[in-house]
Amino acid sequence: RPESCVCPPAGGGIGAIAMNKDRWFDAIKRDARALRMAPREHQRDLRLLQSTVKKDGKTIALADGDGLEDRNLALAAVRQNGSALQYLLPEFQADKELVLEALRQEGLALQFVAQELRENWEIMLAAVRQNGMALSVVHSSFRDNRRLVLEAVQQNGMALRLAGPDSKRDREIVRTAIRNSVQALELCHQSLREDPDIVLEAVEVKGEALRYTTLKLRTDKDFVLKAVARNVWALSGASGELQKDREFIHECMNINNMALEFAAREVREDPQFLRDSASLDNSRLRSNYLMGIAKEQAISVRNAAQRGLSTSEGELRAPSSPLARGGASRGQRLSSFGQRRLSGSGSDLRPQTSGGSFAASRSP
Repeated sequence: RPESCVCPPAGGGIGAIAMNKDRWFDAIKRDARALRMAPREHQRDLRLLQSTVKKDGKTIALADGDGLEDRNLALAAVRQNGSALQYLLPEFQADKELVLEALRQEGLALQFVAQELRENWEIMLAAVRQNGMALSVVHSSFRDNRRLVLEAVQQNGMALRLAGPDSKRDREIVRTAIRNSVQALELCHQSLREDPDIVLEAVEVKGEALRYTTLKLRTDKDFVLKAVARNVWALSGASGELQKDREFIHECMNINNMALEFAAREVREDPQFLRDSASLDNSRLRSNYLMGIAKEQAISVRNAAQRGLSTSEGELRAPSSPLARGGASRGQRLSSFGQRRLSGSGSDLRPQTSGGSFAASRSP
């Protein structure tokens, strides 16, 4: 600590540390945050502020006098951090060029824009393009503006939550939202949540999308089979009743053996079900898959025995859940049976037909 350092100085800022001017300038050039601890006379220094706002736009809050009225200083601050708009003079918050610069950095800075610019089309569009959730700051009369909402959900699908009722019934808006985030499916109007085409499109994006639809579709056997054919992970969103239905799980496994991963625990852990499954399809693909599960069960039994846990002799138990089965063993099994994600494509390999051939499709 330098001998010239005295803390705190008389008349300095909160938590200020007194050093000679050259030392302060050197410290602030290295780290703009040091300005927050500097004595007030340094915080007012226009030359220092011009340097620091380019690294930390919010240090504009320390400006006063000439610094507050310097438009170039304000512009540099919002270019670095759009939220710095909140610390500017009202005349700058009403400056369209400066406001647009701020919104290109942070859409939610729309809340700090002067009232006369809040409903300007170019301003609103810039805000939602940068951050779809800026729709929350847009006047309610614009939340059903089709173009504005489309821009918002394209940036963030969950912005559909903030849209008006008409937008939540609009098929194109809803499709755009779920392509961005399948969870947006539960935010749209009931009629679209039950629309098979909309839901199947969401399932293709991500299998778990089925859980965000209505119970009517989640309990519909024919529909769930169609969804599993698109993406086997869809079974994870089916109703508990279907996940316990042994015959239905066999049907799903005829489409994709990995459907067993998403069956109810009582089905996955039933040795008789596994034997029945093997007898219903004696293909090499099914045999290898079930053999992989048997190996994993044997390892689980052995590990349990080593830990001194009691397990019925000769009974092989499947792991508790698909997620609990994660890690190396599940990854090895997925790889062994052609289920590994395609390198560089973000896809899974899933059966295209009941015959067991595999085709590329999107990740679950």
